[in-house]
Amino acid sequence: MSRIWILFLCFLFSGTSTFAQSSPDLTEEIQELIALVGKAEFDRAGTLASELVTAHPDVFDAHWAAFRTHFEAFRAQPDGPDSARYLEVALKRLGFARRLDPLSYEAWEFALSFWNPSRLNAVPQSPQAEQALAEAENLFAGGQEAKAITALHQVINLEPSYATAYSRLAELYLRDSKFDEALKISRTATEKNPRDPTGFFMLARVAALLGKGEDAVDSLISSLRADPGYPPAWELITQLNLGIEHMGKYFPRPVLWLIDQEIEEASDQDLAGVSELTHPAWKAYITTKVRWRKFTFQRRNPQYKVYRYTFREELTALTDLLVIWKEVKAENPDQGDVLLDHWLAASQAGALDAAVFSDLFVEQFRQDFTGWKIENPEKFKDYFYNFVIPRTSNNRSPQED
Repeated sequence: MSRIWILFLCFLFSGTSTFAQSSPDLTEEIQELIALVGKAEFDRAGTLASELVTAHPDVFDAHWAAFRTHFEAFRAQPDGPDSARYLEVALKRLGFARRLDPLSYEAWEFALSFWNPSRLNAVPQSPQAEQALAEAENLFAGGQEAKAITALHQVINLEPSYATAYSRLAELYLRDSKFDEALKISRTATEKNPRDPTGFFMLARVAALLGKGEDAVDSLISSLRADPGYPPAWELITQLNLGIEHMGKYFPRPVLWLIDQEIEEASDQDLAGVSELTHPAWKAYITTKVRWRKFTFQRRNPQYKVYRYTFREELTALTDLLVIWKEVKAENPDQGDVLLDHWLAASQAGALDAAVFSDLFVEQFRQDFTGWKIENPEKFKDYFYNFVIPRTSNNRSPQED
């Protein structure tokens, strides 16, 4: 966590999105947050952050800045009287940001670092191998790629099971257009650690550059099977121009905000901007989500500081949504909705669980996902080939409307 935390001020100063760069007011508010955090004025910063997301409820940068603000407040006094509140709000804003932009690498990395830190930047167990890895990284940073390759081979010789070394070696071979070597070493990376998306991602990159489109797609799906939230895999699978997008991009943002504000009974006015045809279905979804959260809070074990969003919660809410949507579709067979029709088709084929893991995955689902894959070894890939890839590429994302 400390390594990532160093990026805090730098990111807020220079890493704002296109929206923030075109919105002086938002940029100024974020700069004010930075100043308050720098002076450890966390009460004022927290208030300003709340005002920021209220004013910009569907903007990633607002929620991202609010997350960083509250997390720094928690980090500054982890045992303080307000620490639980700061952490709760921070993770709520992080989750919201992930849903607004599922392709944000920074948000993915932070979520991973909190919920499953052992999966992020795993280091070799051998001190000698760790030292060789550090040397390889320094050589690479200094532009000495040939020597970096030699150092990575040393890491592998010292610790053959360390999958990350193979992935980094494949990257260097790829940069040097040594495709056969990159292909071979990428395959080895996937064998050493099939739970790491990076090896499969590297394998997909090599296959794509060699013009092996089917192999590239298959490897990308394997990468996402290892980590359904891995942004680079989603980005590359989109760049292959197959009409495949992250279905989370179609999720209506007003629904996210209503759940965030715990509005149990949403009105049509609350859902302004969302297709009127889908209102009854989304209302059912919102009610289930808000009630689930309230019920969980009432029963929450006091040893846990934060609310833990679960796969079962999401599956239940989507099931309730689809009960209503099926009725709406029966009355309006000629009308539809990209996201809800997609989920309904998956549900009717018994694949709604796969849809949840693919379309709405968060790190809190990791334990359920691991067990589910053991019980259903082919279901994730089947979901992609049966529902995601065949989906028409003519569907436009909401941002294009």
